[in-house]
Amino acid sequence: MWFTVFLVGMLLFSCVALFVVTSAFLGFLQTRVPFVPTSRKDVEFVVKKLALGPKDVFIDLGSGDGRVCFLVEQACGAQTVGYEMTWWTHLLAKIKARLKHSRSRFYCRNFFHEDWSGANVVYGYLYPPLMRQVEEKFKADCRPGTFAVIRDFPFPSLKPMEVVYRPGGHEIYIYLK
Repeated sequence: MWFTVFLVGMLLFSCVALFVVTSAFLGFLQTRVPFVPTSRKDVEFVVKKLALGPKDVFIDLGSGDGRVCFLVEQACGAQTVGYEMTWWTHLLAKIKARLKHSRSRFYCRNFFHEDWSGANVVYGYLYPPLMRQVEEKFKADCRPGTFAVIRDFPFPSLKPMEVVYRPGGHEIYIYLK
């Protein structure tokens, strides 16, 4: 009996592990961006720096497990939306949102195919090969007065309003349209 329970448990664990690994691999193939979390202190810094509040709409490009959206919502009450292509982190964000009773919305979609015009803050911690497209989408979709907050890998042609050097060797580029 105990051996059967053990085998069923191992089978379930193996299925979950296979889902996570396959999802992460396929997500990486689509985006070329691995899951790298942003620190709580950096998110709190951004919220304070931009004086975000409940009337703000914050979009996280590549929202992973939802951490940034949850922290922004908790810190200032802003409406938050996350776009993520990797299934396991998207699913984790949805589960966490339900457990936290969060208003954050998460979509398993390509953010390049979405409308960013409702946001007044667009956040991204992406890799250099995507940044030209992100910059073009920011310029095309966003209204004047919208901020882009970009970690570590700046837009290739727009000049940032400010560059902030954070502990751990990270840089935050702040752009204003």
